[in-house]
Amino acid sequence: MSKLVSIVLGGAGLAMAACAPMPATQHAPVDDPVVRDVSGPVQCNLQDWQSYVGKPRQSLPAAPQGLRFRVLCKDCMATMDFRTDRVNFTYDNKDIITRVTCG
Repeated sequence: MSKLVSIVLGGAGLAMAACAPMPATQHAPVDDPVVRDVSGPVQCNLQDWQSYVGKPRQSLPAAPQGLRFRVLCKDCMATMDFRTDRVNFTYDNKDIITRVTCG
């Protein structure tokens, strides 16, 4: 009987520990278009791509050598990793580019 009580109490303790609050982590602002990691070999050169705001996403060219393009809908989930060689284009539900950021 005492073994059963130990198992039940142990399980209850683990369940309560899983509900404990996690320490807060700080994240970089999502709307910050400034390239923060200058140690990478390539920078996204945000000013070169701002002219696409207001244009259809289909008007985007292929990414030039050394750069990556990521095209996201405004409600799409995306990874939070930051890449100095990536330009993010965000479009709305009418396929119009609304924002360009680095990362």
